[in-house]
Amino acid sequence: MGQLHYPPNQIPANVDPPGLRCIQITIPDDDEWEQLLYSVIYRQLAMVWTNWQRTGDRTGADLNIRWRQALRTWKHCDNGPVPLGTLVEFNAMDNLIQVICDDSGKCILQYRCDVCSPWQTAANITDLQTNPSGGGNQPAPGGGSSTDCVTIYCNQEYTIPIPVTTGDKIEITSATGKWSDQFARWLCIDGNLFFIDCTGVGGASGASGDPLPSANHLSAIVRFSTGYYALYPGASLIVPSGVSNEQPTILANKPTVNSGSGWIDICWKVTNNAIKTWCHNLDFTLAPYGFVSDPREGYTAAWTPGIGWLNTSGSGHKTEVKFTSGTAFTITKIEWVCSDTNASPADASAGWYFPVPTQFPGAQIDPTMTGPNSGSGSGHVTNTLMAYAQQSDNGGTIVLVSARISGVGFDPFAAYPTC
Repeated sequence: MGQLHYPPNQIPANVDPPGLRCIQITIPDDDEWEQLLYSVIYRQLAMVWTNWQRTGDRTGADLNIRWRQALRTWKHCDNGPVPLGTLVEFNAMDNLIQVICDDSGKCILQYRCDVCSPWQTAANITDLQTNPSGGGNQPAPGGGSSTDCVTIYCNQEYTIPIPVTTGDKIEITSATGKWSDQFARWLCIDGNLFFIDCTGVGGASGASGDPLPSANHLSAIVRFSTGYYALYPGASLIVPSGVSNEQPTILANKPTVNSGSGWIDICWKVTNNAIKTWCHNLDFTLAPYGFVSDPREGYTAAWTPGIGWLNTSGSGHKTEVKFTSGTAFTITKIEWVCSDTNASPADASAGWYFPVPTQFPGAQIDPTMTGPNSGSGSGHVTNTLMAYAQQSDNGGTIVLVSARISGVGFDPFAAYPTC
């Protein structure tokens, strides 16, 4: 005998009756008989949307939900609780696991531990909060960004797995779909009515009891430890003050998180607006790293592999080099190391110059020496960096051996070894 095919359930004329009706039925006093009755009703009316006449919209899925809500009121006439496990003994697991799909083929998996418990929606991989300590893979400072597309359900929250800090930017770059906390009223992610599509037809309003009363009811909002903030598509949220290394949580603006139906597909973008910092270790025994000889005081220099920048002017008193960039850069710290083949280490020193328009070829600015062979300075914006190594006895050979340079923003040494 071939498989029997039953006609789909007809869509009732009133798909959203406002009231409730209590019906009593008497069955033989046996747990298995009760299981069979519950199973037949559940399979035919509350299990999958394909049991209903096709209408080209979500009506079948919505009727499944309404019948499941009705079946959750299942109780005995003495008002006593249904014994746990009674209905679980049904051989199949259709009453514990279900898949709900819409007409576009998007499906969600739901489960419950017994038939008297509410359905729980299984999370997607992208719904899971990763790195709860705030140690996620952040985009690079200075405008680096991270993007993803996910599904956000009305009765759930979604945590972006990218920690953000004050000044960073969060955007919803696209959003499609609808959700509702009232059976006959579907809204878009900005709180406007869903009418064929999200076209901003109006109907948006605030609601008392919402986490963010100043934002539209059921619009998307973001939660931090500092509170709730609106997040409308087409606009951006600059992370407010007081937020440090937190993962943003997106949810619908309504009083109760685990309520409502429907979902919205969104694409989000997080931009790291922290100032980019950089640091480079330049070992001049290996390469010149963009520096050239700068004999502004008559002391020429030559780069020699395995040695570094050394004096070639004959007097041996000073070695002078410079680095020039087409874009201005900001130095926060410099440390130079030099060597002297003749004088004692205390007689060798290093420093730098920054060009000053009123002085030629340059003026020494704020060289704070931290030791006989190194120096540091901070907070200078320049296009050209001039460096030197010097000695006082004119004996031996003075060499500029290495530099450790740190800065913020544009990095003119980006091609060279980092710290």
